[in-house]
Amino acid sequence: MQRNSQYGEAMRALSGNEEKLPAKLNEDEKILFQKYVDAQGEVNQLIAVGNLIYGFKLGLTMTAEAFVTSGELIAGEDY
Repeated sequence: MQRNSQYGEAMRALSGNEEKLPAKLNEDEKILFQKYVDAQGEVNQLIAVGNLIYGFKLGLTMTAEAFVTSGELIAGEDY
C-alpha cells in the first residue's frame, strides 16, 4: 500500500480513531462497539467474497466469449 494513497489515508484515519474512541467509552459501550466492529468486519468479508465470485464468473464469461460467439454462448448451442 502506498502511504499517500486514498487507501492509505483511510487506513490512517481508521486506526487513529480506533485508538481514540475506546478512551471515551465506558465498559458497556466498549462491548457494544466491539460487537458492531465484529459485525461490520463480517459484512465486509461477505461482500469481498461476493465480489471475488462475481469477478471470477465475469472473467470466465469473457474468456468463453473469446472462443464462442455471444449468440452461441447464450443459446447454448453445441458444436
